[in-house]
Parts: sequence; C-alpha cells; structure tokens
Amino acid sequence: MFSSTDWAIVAGPIEVDQAQLLQVLVLLVDNAILALQGRPRRTIRLSVTSTSDSVTFSIEDDGPGLPPELAPRIFEPFVTGRKRDGQLAGTGLGLAIASRVVERHGGDLSHSSSSDLGGARFDVLIPRAHSLIAPPIPGASS
Repeated sequence: MFSSTDWAIVAGPIEVDQAQLLQVLVLLVDNAILALQGRPRRTIRLSVTSTSDSVTFSIEDDGPGLPPELAPRIFEPFVTGRKRDGQLAGTGLGLAIASRVVERHGGDLSHSSSSDLGGARFDVLIPRAHSLIAPPIPGASS
C-alpha cells in the first residue's frame, strides 16, 4: 500500500482526492488479480510515469486480456468480461465508475494490450494542473 508521501516521492506532487484515486487503483489491481486466477504464471506490473504535465499510473498483467469485442465498450456501465453469477461474478460497474472518477480529475482512463506481458494494460493519466469537474446539476440552466 502506498501513502500519499510515497506517491509524492515517486511521481512528484499531484492534486487529487486520494481516497478516490486509491479506489480506482485498487479496482484495477483487483481486476488483474481476478483475470489471473487459475493461471500457472501470474504477473502484475504497477508503474508510475511522470512528466511536467501529468502523472500516469499503469497496471498491466500477463492474463488473457480483454476479448476484442468488449474493448470498445469496457468503460460503459454493465459491460463485463466476467459472468454475472458464480464465484467471480461481475456487475460491469467497476470500470465505468473508475472512468468517471478519473474524468472528474481532468484525466483519462484507457485500456490497451500489454506489449511486454501480453495481457491487459490500464493507464490512469492525471494532469498536474486541473480543477475537479463537478457533474451538471439536473434542472440548472447553463
């Protein structure tokens, strides 16, 4: 587990809601762990890349990756690569919520295939200068 001090040492300071960002990162690691269950080799790589404009947290694994038909819709609510019943059931809400949290921080959550490990890769890009984007208030005029 990283504390906010650990992140500052690794990536330089960024302004985020720490609880929300931690929730996003835990969800992505948890998804990687679930994707690797039952596989003989299990590798998950976490990395942080820092530039003057942003910080990117990357989570990648050597699992089966996402089915190609799901990739374009993976951040939509109720889209899941797991069955809805059974031991590893999924609701399809985790990545949708994570994507909205990252967007509210002015960032981007993206998916690709891991070129090194062969499984899935998720990147959480957070800009250094941003303001928290509040959702529109229903019924309010613009």
